[in-house]
Amino acid sequence: MKRCFLTLLLVLSGIWVFAQQKDTTFFFDTFAASVNMTYVRGGRVDSRAGFGLGLYRTMLPQKRVNILFGIEYNYTSRFTKQLFKGKYSTAYDVTYSVSSISMPFTVRVNMGKRVKFFLETGVFFEVNIGGREKGTSVTWFYPSGENDSTYSKETRYNEKGDIPGFNYGFSAGIGISIPMGKHYLIIKPDYKQGLVPVYDYMDVLPGNYFRMIVAFKL
Repeated sequence: MKRCFLTLLLVLSGIWVFAQQKDTTFFFDTFAASVNMTYVRGGRVDSRAGFGLGLYRTMLPQKRVNILFGIEYNYTSRFTKQLFKGKYSTAYDVTYSVSSISMPFTVRVNMGKRVKFFLETGVFFEVNIGGREKGTSVTWFYPSGENDSTYSKETRYNEKGDIPGFNYGFSAGIGISIPMGKHYLIIKPDYKQGLVPVYDYMDVLPGNYFRMIVAFKL
């Protein structure tokens, strides 16, 4: 987790230096970094922290209602005490992480003049580009048939996760936009409700997460 915060600090520092260049012309006008926490309800699954980076374009920036689209990288993680792997195999103490490229489309409603508060809602589509699964696998063997004595083999593993190719869903958030000279500092907590589980075979690992986003708008 310390590496995540260090990476975000370096990225934000770079964005701030970039924002000071008065003659900079770039398609995207907002640069963001975030930390996230997967959202789970009960069961054997626990939340874990992750991070993300994003580039966004604001349409109708002078209007009360803005339209935003962009591209994000998000790394999310979750932990489960037990994960059913098949008839004769179960994994324990499993950490499941996913890296994805997300394409959000949101509508923002602003309130205020200089310092602006806003509400935001939209949809997103994610392409999962990588996944990792780490835990302990226990496999049961029946040498003479299922009705006879058994023995088990315990193996620690760290391997590529069997994740779906994509995720999609909707998002909602609130935030504040603070003027800093010609630019804006944006602080926004939001929630992404993914409709495609990360893992869905007897046990389910959801693809939902909360984020705290810090962004600079040029």
